[in-house]
Amino acid sequence: MDVLFRDIASKMLTSTQLVALADIEESQSPISVCGVNMDLSVTKRSRGTDFSLTVSLMDPTCNGPLKINIFQREKENLPLEIAGGTPILLEGVKIQRFNGRLQGVSTRFFAMKVSSPAEASSSQQSSQTLTQQESQPPIDQMWSLLRFWWSQNGCTADYKVSSRAPKLVKNIQSREFFDLFCQVVAIRPSDDPSRLEIAVTDFTRHESLRRFIQSELYPDLPANMILNCTLWGHNAQAGLELKLGDFVFLRNAHAKTVDHQVECIVHTDGKNAEGSIRKADPNEPEVIEIRRRRATEKFFQEPTEIVDAAAIPFMTLREATTSSEHPIKFQCQVRVVDHLPPDIRDFTCTLCENCGGYCDFIVGCEVCGENQLAVRRFLFSLLVTDGTGFIPAIVSNEEAV
Repeated sequence: MDVLFRDIASKMLTSTQLVALADIEESQSPISVCGVNMDLSVTKRSRGTDFSLTVSLMDPTCNGPLKINIFQREKENLPLEIAGGTPILLEGVKIQRFNGRLQGVSTRFFAMKVSSPAEASSSQQSSQTLTQQESQPPIDQMWSLLRFWWSQNGCTADYKVSSRAPKLVKNIQSREFFDLFCQVVAIRPSDDPSRLEIAVTDFTRHESLRRFIQSELYPDLPANMILNCTLWGHNAQAGLELKLGDFVFLRNAHAKTVDHQVECIVHTDGKNAEGSIRKADPNEPEVIEIRRRRATEKFFQEPTEIVDAAAIPFMTLREATTSSEHPIKFQCQVRVVDHLPPDIRDFTCTLCENCGGYCDFIVGCEVCGENQLAVRRFLFSLLVTDGTGFIPAIVSNEEAV
């Protein structure tokens, strides 16, 4: 990263009272950030009537993108398209940590401003002229720097922009490259440290899938829901950190057909030092959809477990999140500091018992058309703390009446 860009950006950010992405820390107080759009996810429906998308933001001070999840009641309030490299200002963003990585989440104070093409100055500026634009408002000076940085390939060499929408397992075609959110249901190490086989699912069915790795997590999972995946190189090393039940995002996976069986391979990507597999945030819309589909599968029945509460240990959130044993069952007295959706009236959603799609009691299911199988369920998340740490908790239940 060019030191000159970083120094100039740090000074400009200080003058505009914005936080440099390199200086961001976990905080419940809303902050304002400014950077260039590296990636904009597709808009998803999130828990009932909410809509959401994810912006990947970078500025000259950071070494990797900051993902910011934006939630709005109305779909029209979310941007449909922002070109890569466009400067944007995001206000009212809180920063939280998940799986060791910081991420942003919009709050009720959230506002977004996108630099329009008409505001863009010529990219043929020099770094010297950027420091001499005293006549411009501070935010315009910052945006001029960001445009110039982008035009000089200040970040494109470190991070590959992808506008590709994630696939569902049922839509994967042989020989294509795709991105996928899924849950790990089996892990099979090999003698080769650069190779690891896992089985994943998103609870959709593919006609060309058959089981060759038995699901260790859900023994009754149908074969046409299990996608076998081979990780290579540093992706295999990252895969060794996975546990059964983890939700993951596979980037740039390659589908192939072997003996009429569709499976996928995740190769080493030299352009992406962080690899092509990462743990997914449970608040990401795609993960919530996976959990919803799992809950609606007729074959899947959560076992009823009678637990002696006295046998469950009390732990602080810091002890629980740093424990070497996962999954872990513990008791903890916590305080709720935030929740999603923002409006508690949206804590329930109506789903189709036939296909798992969103359903209206009068109109019927928007996917399969059934109108007699609508069920109302709780589906919301809480951010809780006990003073030693924070943790998101997802609440789901079928009996929301």
